[in-house]
Amino acid sequence: QGSGVIVNADEEPSAAIFSKADLTITGKGKLTVIGDYNDGITSKDDLVITAGIITVKAASDGIVGKDSVSVAGGSITVDAGKDGIRSTNDEEPDKGNIVIHGGTFVIKAANDGIQAYNVVDIQGGDFDITTGGGYPGKSTTSGNEAFGKPGMKPFSSQTTATVADEESKKAVKAGQLVVISGGEFAISAYDDAIHSNTEIMIKGGVIELKTGDDAMHADSRLTIQGGQINV
Repeated sequence: QGSGVIVNADEEPSAAIFSKADLTITGKGKLTVIGDYNDGITSKDDLVITAGIITVKAASDGIVGKDSVSVAGGSITVDAGKDGIRSTNDEEPDKGNIVIHGGTFVIKAANDGIQAYNVVDIQGGDFDITTGGGYPGKSTTSGNEAFGKPGMKPFSSQTTATVADEESKKAVKAGQLVVISGGEFAISAYDDAIHSNTEIMIKGGVIELKTGDDAMHADSRLTIQGGQINV
């Protein structure tokens, strides 16, 4: 999808593979997507991936399911100029979620690696995530600005740039809840490794975190019930 693409008043199509309805990717084949104009793969409803070898390189977001992203398997590689995998619905409380039951993920994102407006629920999978160039980094934002909340100023002084000027570069991020109950994670994040504007629950998994800011940051509640965590 090149720069000469024609879009309508709603900026559609916004991706090299674009659906205004539900989109399912499955099977044993290989899919390579290059989105030079904007996103790689986008569904404005529910996006489901159950199998396949999927490679996405996008100028903006790699994989987007507005209402939800659900992954049960497959091998997914994303190189994104903004967010790696994202769900964006901010109008309905039961949507804007990412649920991952399995699969292999290699995500390199300039901004967030896996981001959901409401819930990120990871129950299994193998994750290699690098954001913002990785660790070491120096973050100056809390990440709340991505959901319409202003970031707080860092303790170090800033003379010209404001805190809101810097985009979020977190590895796993949600507006309401991040819950991890399984999987293996190798995270190198410029900003927070695992972040929620409300709550984080860690129930299991093998989690290796390198971060230029917080390893785990929840604005309201952080609960660790299990898992192996190395920071």
